[in-house]
Amino acid sequence: MPRGLGGNEAPDGAHEALVLGHATCEVCREITRKLEEDCLVGMMGPARKRLGLTRKDRRSPTSKILVRRPGDAEDDMTIEEMMNKHLIGGMVLPAYRSAQCFSNATEKDLGVDYKIIIARGAEFPEGVHSVGVSLNADAAIFARLLAKIALGVAVAKTGWDTFIPLVQGIILGTDSFYQRRVGGFCEEIPEPEKLPALHHIQMNTHDGLLVVEIQLFANHGGPRNYVAVGSLTKNYLTSKRVRSNRALLINLK
Repeated sequence: MPRGLGGNEAPDGAHEALVLGHATCEVCREITRKLEEDCLVGMMGPARKRLGLTRKDRRSPTSKILVRRPGDAEDDMTIEEMMNKHLIGGMVLPAYRSAQCFSNATEKDLGVDYKIIIARGAEFPEGVHSVGVSLNADAAIFARLLAKIALGVAVAKTGWDTFIPLVQGIILGTDSFYQRRVGGFCEEIPEPEKLPALHHIQMNTHDGLLVVEIQLFANHGGPRNYVAVGSLTKNYLTSKRVRSNRALLINLK
């Protein structure tokens, strides 16, 4: 889990954060760094700002806030020019349908829904009757982030020898057909239950595949998505590290 999404916090029931040291080479690290920045700053910037998840060692968000005063023209100002409480903590997260590996759908039939989440409302400055912020979502970029998180969790919890990974190309952007392995429950569960944890992650198996379910911003009703990380090997059932259906909860204090 990226540090900018609370990944530096220990999951519930653990004493330390789940971190894989030296997990990638420098070339891949640069790709995943840019991937995380596109999601965390570009898609989730306003919400992370209001939730206190922004990192001081990274560049400041550059989202524009639209402020309208009675009788005045609309004014754009940067987040840095507004107090934190005046920013709407909103974001739009992709909610995927069933991945192709679990369905007979063709690529053109695999759609994506979107869920608007208001993590924190805005408190209007004096004399202002409306405040807005521009929101955007990129389904392909978000799918790559989910695949990166899912692969890391699977390796940390089960080890490399329990499955054959199938999502490296999606993470690195060399495989553009992310919907083959990344899916969700937006048709079955359009309004997911709000959970106590900030994020909810759980591993399951289905049709010989290791599947990692990820619900980012679960405490705000974030969409339930999943990644078919890899094909199971015979070592999976005998691995002492595997804890079947055990959830990984990241709950910021």
